[in-house]
Amino acid sequence: MSGKPRVRLDAVEVRVLSEGRCRVRVALDVPVTGVVDAQAEGRDTDSGRLRATADATAQAVERATGGRIGLELLGVKALHTFDCILVVVSLSGHAGPQSERLVGSCIVPDEHPRGAALAVLNATNRLLSVTLELEL
Repeated sequence: MSGKPRVRLDAVEVRVLSEGRCRVRVALDVPVTGVVDAQAEGRDTDSGRLRATADATAQAVERATGGRIGLELLGVKALHTFDCILVVVSLSGHAGPQSERLVGSCIVPDEHPRGAALAVLNATNRLLSVTLELEL
């Protein structure tokens, strides 16, 4: 087990709004700074909730690092494979002048939004651990 700092998912809350919209709040438990959260809105569909959750998680990651990591959500998809649901995210991320493509995934039984948040954390964990180590 590594002694590197780890960001953990604290909560994912989905609120249904009017006119077919939803708002997702994601909270992350961050070493040193504590809980950091962010919100995003989207369509109140399975894919809309996934995208809003992934977007809110990416924003929370950016806040957790004080903007030292920048993320752009490129896509999120739930795939039915191997008798389970696999949520996959693709992001463009940068920590400094260079950007790179990040991909993360998470197997979930049925809670898609939580899987999208965990997939973003999976995609960004190396950037996060390096960035957070600098603070310790």
